[in-house]
Amino acid sequence: SRLISKQDQTINSMKGQMEEQRRRNDDLIVDIKTLQDDIISLESSRDRQLEELISELHVEHNKHKKAKKMVKDFEAKLSSRDENIHTLEDELASQKRTVVSLKSEIGLLSQQTEDLKSQMQLELEKIEEESLEKSRLISKQ
Repeated sequence: SRLISKQDQTINSMKGQMEEQRRRNDDLIVDIKTLQDDIISLESSRDRQLEELISELHVEHNKHKKAKKMVKDFEAKLSSRDENIHTLEDELASQKRTVVSLKSEIGLLSQQTEDLKSQMQLELEKIEEESLEKSRLISKQ
């Protein structure tokens, strides 16, 4: 009877330990399920954030491409303007040479005009002298 009583105590003690172990196991199962839910939630949140980052990256990439194209277009315009400026500078230099040449021609023409005026003055004086001489000859006769 004592042996049975001791065995019953041992069995009851073991039942208590098993019940305690079962409660701990149940608690662990609940903890594991909570952790699994937390992991799923974190993964979902991470996935959303990743999608948002990818979306932002696409937006920034497109902005970068657009800015790059704008810079390229601007550089092309600058290059074209530089070419236009060089062309205008060449035209201006050519026009300056033409002006210098025309001034030289004007100077020559002015000199020729002065020379012609002098020659005409001399011719006029010669004609006047001849006319005076003819007049004298006519008046002597």
